[in-house]
Formats: sequence, structure tokens, C-alpha cells
Amino acid sequence: MFLCRTGSISYTSGSTLLLTSLAAVVVGGLALRGGSGGVKNVASGVLLLAALRNFMNIMVIPPHVQDVVNGIVILLAVSFYGYLRPEQV
Repeated sequence: MFLCRTGSISYTSGSTLLLTSLAAVVVGGLALRGGSGGVKNVASGVLLLAALRNFMNIMVIPPHVQDVVNGIVILLAVSFYGYLRPEQV
């Protein structure tokens, strides 16, 4: 999909998407150790983070600040799920 969108590809092309995909999974409520979660929850996490990224692009926030915001979202999601279910985090 990345090749179709950009017209070219490199072995490092998707390296910047790693944090975003991890954040989507964590925000969706999928336990990183396995055992709980689902596709619907991860899809909702992807939609939430895509809307947040789109909003930050519209507000012309620099990309490195967007990565910091994604990191903060990951920390908040992990701490929230750790508070709800401490045995799974």
C-alpha cells in the first residue's frame, strides 16, 4: 500500500510508522502480553489516532511533536489499562 501511495519504496520506508501502529494497538486495549483485546478495539484505536494525527496536521504541528503526543497517548493508555487490570499489564 505504501508503494502504491508514494510510487517508490525503500527498506526504511515504514520505520516511522512503528510508533503509530504500536500506539493504535495499545489505545485499542489489546494486551501486549496477549490474551485479551480484539480487532474492533484495535480498529477504534486506529481511528482515534488517525483523527488525532489529522487534527495535528491541520493545526500545523511539527512531526516530532506529533510523535511526542503519540508517546504520551501510549503512556496514558498503558497506565489506564494498568489501573483497570493490573494483572495483565
